[in-house]
Amino acid sequence: MPPTPAGPSVVISGGQDLKSLFTAYSSALANARSDNSTMYQRFALVPDAGAMMAANVTQGTRPGPDGRMQGYQFLRFPIPMTGKAPEKWNWGVARKAGPAQYAYIEMELTRWAPPDEEQYYDLLDNAAFGMIRNNLELMLDRAPKVWDYILADAINTNAIGYDGVAFFSTAHPANSTDLSIGQPYSNDIQIPAINVASLREAISRLTLVPGMDGQPLDTGANTKVLAIAPNVDIGMQLMDIFQGSIQVVTPSAVSAATGPNEGLRGQAEVVIWKDLRRGNPLADTPGVGTANRPVGVKSGLTVDNVFYLVSVPTGLQRPFLLVPKRMPTPHYEGLNANDRSRIDMGGVRYGWDAFGGACLALPQRAMRVQITG
Repeated sequence: MPPTPAGPSVVISGGQDLKSLFTAYSSALANARSDNSTMYQRFALVPDAGAMMAANVTQGTRPGPDGRMQGYQFLRFPIPMTGKAPEKWNWGVARKAGPAQYAYIEMELTRWAPPDEEQYYDLLDNAAFGMIRNNLELMLDRAPKVWDYILADAINTNAIGYDGVAFFSTAHPANSTDLSIGQPYSNDIQIPAINVASLREAISRLTLVPGMDGQPLDTGANTKVLAIAPNVDIGMQLMDIFQGSIQVVTPSAVSAATGPNEGLRGQAEVVIWKDLRRGNPLADTPGVGTANRPVGVKSGLTVDNVFYLVSVPTGLQRPFLLVPKRMPTPHYEGLNANDRSRIDMGGVRYGWDAFGGACLALPQRAMRVQITG
């Protein structure tokens, strides 16, 4: 939080008190980074400088919705994938070779900003000063969450993935460049209820999803499974099974209390991410020709009857990709009589904006689970 200056004892004159407040706010927001209140860093890949240098950048102009030309910027990331499984290499035979296998993930970077807040300069007094101070504190608290919001929106949109089908789909090819490798898989499943049998099957299906070589992806010590719930109700049900409830039981009840779900305890960490409730209903089939406009909705699929299982390795192959190219940047104007807001409206305005994007990357690492019961 920015330092909170003492409230003026007289009507604000010349914007002096506001200037110190805006200066403190700008400094605090410029230094703000993600903290425990943000979720995206737990399961999304945030490319480092090296990965950003490897990305192919495309930018230019195109007609906007109103017919005017507008700018755009796309990033295309190569994600290395093992192409084929090992096979016997006979003596006297040249080693087989083929092109390296990559999953190319494309995303658009966009500007993000809330509407600016405005106050008439000639009506600034102690009460207005207090409101502005509170608004700035709320902005500072909310601004880093922009990355969570856009990632949640991307998950809800269910755009076309690198393999040519919706990210959450029942018909993914194991290798989209060679359909003879591996078996198709589904990362969009249904269960009747949250219980031990259903979650055991869901975890099993996630861990058996094939990579581009047709073999199950690694699920070793360097890979964590997260169960992401959109609300507390689903989250607590998942916690009861994956993390276990603390219960006081008699010796005769020990087997009944701990036996059935003992094998699932510790298999997944439960995360409650309420930003997923920003979209309702959820997209089943993305629109043809665009990755951002869903046109189909699966019957009964809402933000309150799904959760997600994601496999999160320590390296590059995370299920989601997020690029905060420019963190939230504050601005204010109107303290000077020559500022545009003073000239046009006689007001003071302030806010922030950011530049970045999020997309769905590797469907092998994520599973959408719909509860039908």
